[in-house]
Amino acid sequence: MALYDDPKKLYLREKLSCRAKVGSKVFTFDVRIQDIDTKGILTGIPDLGGPKLESGQEVLVRYYRQDSAYQFLTKVLGFEERVGPVVRIGFPSRITRYQRRTHTRAELGGTVRFMPNGQLTNQARGFVKDISAGGVQFSTQQAGMFNSGLPAVGTSIAMDFVLPGNHEFVGIVGFIRRVTKDEERPGFVRVQVEFTKISPRAAERMELISRKAARGL
Repeated sequence: MALYDDPKKLYLREKLSCRAKVGSKVFTFDVRIQDIDTKGILTGIPDLGGPKLESGQEVLVRYYRQDSAYQFLTKVLGFEERVGPVVRIGFPSRITRYQRRTHTRAELGGTVRFMPNGQLTNQARGFVKDISAGGVQFSTQQAGMFNSGLPAVGTSIAMDFVLPGNHEFVGIVGFIRRVTKDEERPGFVRVQVEFTKISPRAAERMELISRKAARGL
């Protein structure tokens, strides 16, 4: 099963890209899901530079899967204090797909050297499972570096890749979206990463490599 493959399900630590009209201005902001319970979805409170969200306010929410982007309209239900202040938004009554992914994802071999949380002295290696110009999924035996999954989700990771054909990519940064057991390799975990820092030239090269691999070239 592909990671985050259910378009109707939201996950803890998942990033939501939001848009809301506060006063006469429209604000766009990103938040992460901190909790999901029977009453709704809890996220961090965005810093809008002065204006604040209010109860009853409509919010357009977008999120992503490997092949598409989805959105739903909801409302702010209220605010709470947990570990810190959070905002509660309502569950979506209807989810629509508004855009297909622009990046081609292909199953591709290769190796990755990675450094979670920017720990330059704590490097490890893994095997690329699939990759696109927007993210990568790799397998590694260094399960302990990811604290059994959930605590690692949403944290930063720096990566270097060597892909088939001796194509090298260095200094790519992303955030961890999910960590699961690798059912094909006992003792390994699969790590899904969304890129947050990749040069336009590197993204263009990676897209070309992915397209060729997807076509079997």
